[in-house]
Amino acid sequence: TRADPTCHAALVRTAAAIIGHSSEEVHRAAVSGLARVAGLGSAAAMSAVVEHLGRGWKEMLHTAVQKLPRLHRRGDVAAISAAAACFGHCSGEVRSAAVQVVAQLAEPGDEMATEALVRQLADDQAIVRCGALVALSQVAKKGADSPKSGSSESSPTAAALKRLRDGNATVRCATLVTLPRLVDRGHSDAIDAAIDSLQDDVAEVRRAAVRSLLELAERGDARVVQAIAARTKDHDNLVQNAAAYALARLEDRRNRSSSVIVGRKEDIDWRLPELPSAVLT
Repeated sequence: TRADPTCHAALVRTAAAIIGHSSEEVHRAAVSGLARVAGLGSAAAMSAVVEHLGRGWKEMLHTAVQKLPRLHRRGDVAAISAAAACFGHCSGEVRSAAVQVVAQLAEPGDEMATEALVRQLADDQAIVRCGALVALSQVAKKGADSPKSGSSESSPTAAALKRLRDGNATVRCATLVTLPRLVDRGHSDAIDAAIDSLQDDVAEVRRAAVRSLLELAERGDARVVQAIAARTKDHDNLVQNAAAYALARLEDRRNRSSSVIVGRKEDIDWRLPELPSAVLT
């Protein structure tokens, strides 16, 4: 059926039309048929059948989602919709794969894909939330919020900022890495949130906050410089090193007072928990 697009489309329409049949046998046959076609990477079949596929179809659906970028061009609305339809599947592995595929298929600035990814920031699994943050950094239009003012409640930036209160440290790290890719340098809400994260209990999050501020703040921002300077005395050596590096590059050269010895950028260990696949719960 893949060789004949007309036949393929007719098959999908026919099976989709009877998927809600009152007869259990007819319903199952329609679901099974569509699932097999979806497994070939058919976006239309996947959209029609995904809500009827439970955990038993997890492996097939996971494979089908991963095929979408190979069979459909970037910007293909049907393929993006099919992947996004998998966001409601019971398997976190399927949802995580779907998030990554949406990032591969969507054009930068795609509002439909952006809205779908924002909703996944509330997923009950951290791996999906991390994936959605990484995907947003690739898809959401950068600088949609005013760089000097706050974020609107419905913006990707506002949704991402809420994840800095996430109970999972890797999600908080992913948020801090994502923020500079969502907003322009000097964005007040993002800077305030990153400064607050310098007090996080987890050293990797504090280090991610330093890295984020290095990309978010304007050179000479006194409040940011003061906050990062305090981290040069952090009890974690990696945080100290990162703070020293960032401080030297954010201080106004005319007013530089830091006596911290600063190494090269390549000597700073910026490594964070692997994103987005390190955490499964």
